[in-house]
Amino acid sequence: MLTDAGKFVDDALLWIITDKIASAVLVLDQHCRLVRANTAGYELLKSQDILRSQGDGISCANSGETAQFRKTVRECADSSAPNGLEKILMLENKATQSLSLLSLRKFECGPAATMVIAMLPAPPDSKRIMMLAREMGLTKAEARIASLMQMGLSNREMAVKAKLTEQTCSTYSKRVLSKLNVNCRAEMAQRLTWQAG
Repeated sequence: MLTDAGKFVDDALLWIITDKIASAVLVLDQHCRLVRANTAGYELLKSQDILRSQGDGISCANSGETAQFRKTVRECADSSAPNGLEKILMLENKATQSLSLLSLRKFECGPAATMVIAMLPAPPDSKRIMMLAREMGLTKAEARIASLMQMGLSNREMAVKAKLTEQTCSTYSKRVLSKLNVNCRAEMAQRLTWQAG
């Protein structure tokens, strides 16, 4: 149980994360039940576009994502590393028809309590993503594709939006991953999202 002073410190930390980083933060137990959240976290759950709170815990937009989400929360909670490794999930956002990054990490509150912190940054503006990608050494065309990749779009979807062929988008996608020295789209999206935030 938090003391009053501890609760105020907790509230202050959650508030600063919302105010300065624009991220939804959820504190979960190992059974995916919500313990606390910041304002952005409660708004995220209320919208039900990515995550929702149900009687049996937090769930996602579809059953496959829910199973993966709950498995990852348990893996984080059971991790032997103190304040374990960060795990990243890409979850469907029903409102935007794109994918959103969710970061999960174990937090030990003491010998008897382990929590999992779920953090979902507010999606950055695509112009900010393109500017950041340009600063990271991408050409204008590659930066445009990087911003579409960051939204979780497939090569086919990017081709429609960018008015390019699917093959051209595939080529640009490979260049983006190579130039940013990342192994996959999720890693690239994570890097651009966090840095843009």
